[in-house]
Amino acid sequence: MSHNKVFFYGKVIAANLGVYALSILGLAYFRHIDWTLTDLAISFTTFTGGTVIGLISLRKRWLPRPVLWLIDKMEQSSARELLRRLMHLVLHYPILSFGLLAMTALANNAPAVESLPHTAQTVYNTAFILGTGWIGFRWIYCVINSLHSNAHYGEPPKTNPFADSVQFLEQYVLLSLCLMGVRFLGVEMADLLVKAQGNLEYVFSLIAAYLIVNAALALAPSRSYYSAPQDHGMEYAAYGMAIKPRMRQPQDIYRTSVHEAGHLLMYAALPQLPDDLSVQVKEVLGLGDDFRGRVFHSDIAPESWSESHLHWMMLLHLAGAEAEFTVFGERADGASEDNQHWITAATMFLASGFGEVFFQAPISDEKLAHNRVVLNDLKAKHVAEVQEFLAANKELLEELAGAIAQQKNMDRSLIEPYLARARMTVHPVKVA
Repeated sequence: MSHNKVFFYGKVIAANLGVYALSILGLAYFRHIDWTLTDLAISFTTFTGGTVIGLISLRKRWLPRPVLWLIDKMEQSSARELLRRLMHLVLHYPILSFGLLAMTALANNAPAVESLPHTAQTVYNTAFILGTGWIGFRWIYCVINSLHSNAHYGEPPKTNPFADSVQFLEQYVLLSLCLMGVRFLGVEMADLLVKAQGNLEYVFSLIAAYLIVNAALALAPSRSYYSAPQDHGMEYAAYGMAIKPRMRQPQDIYRTSVHEAGHLLMYAALPQLPDDLSVQVKEVLGLGDDFRGRVFHSDIAPESWSESHLHWMMLLHLAGAEAEFTVFGERADGASEDNQHWITAATMFLASGFGEVFFQAPISDEKLAHNRVVLNDLKAKHVAEVQEFLAANKELLEELAGAIAQQKNMDRSLIEPYLARARMTVHPVKVA
């Protein structure tokens, strides 16, 4: 072992032993632990051995990849940067930060559930079952929905499990705080319910529990990373409170048809069309509609994404907005989610080593700026490719858009003759 390694291990072990000694003194002072010399020797040997094994595992990269990734990120950040990120985390998620502190501070002082009046216990237990059941149901629904979307829409994963997890944790913290309020105010709550209920104890308990659960969950902020549903954009935000469905104007239907026709023409680059490829545009829009138009198929996404497939996927996501630009001379707001899809596919493309150097977890401003330049250059290149393809097929694009606007729904048998006439200026997807 070299002198530098000996010095490094000695320095870290000494620092850890200092923390260990302070911890033992703190425990001895506050907890009044009564350890013998044998106990101290065993504890010291275990701590020192664990520290050495941990250091060797770190230097030899024997730890699991997620742990190594986290350690590498911490090593690249200064103490000031880590403190700034910690403050950002606290301010960005105040319910988690201060809610957990409040739960810790109040937990030991709150009366036990068993000591509450029978009515208050009923409210507490019902609210707990309803709240945890609802949060668990929503979590399972989100997992199944994201797996279904990723498997059946032929595109790389676009969900944000971190955002969903944070939201569920926030809801659980809020529910726990409300339940703690029931424990503190259980006697008063029971008195009020007894006075009001007559012989309907369980009915009133259920209503009270329902209100508590709704109050807790309603306070949790939305953690969606996508501000607009598919193909709605600002129009959805402005019209979101509408009650009655509305008929769309012919010019709006045609613009949507042009957008979807642009996506469809890109499927001509595939070696084989999906069996149930279809396109749909809405003639009537209501409050519950999630799209104005869409191209759909249920083919299972490939297990591994080839370079040519990811390249085609990025062009596909840009083709809708660029089709509008080709026909109308400008783009509308219907491509907000398409752009998110492009960023996801582009990140996967670059992170797989198919383009320029790209940092998967940039920390410094220089790396962030580098990634921004790489993404912008890649998008400009892809936009040029899509525009060249659509310009070469402009008449076909307008003809297909007219058919979509007229029929509103078209399946593969109606779409395929149009795609067979496309002039290919983009690289086709290679057969695996």
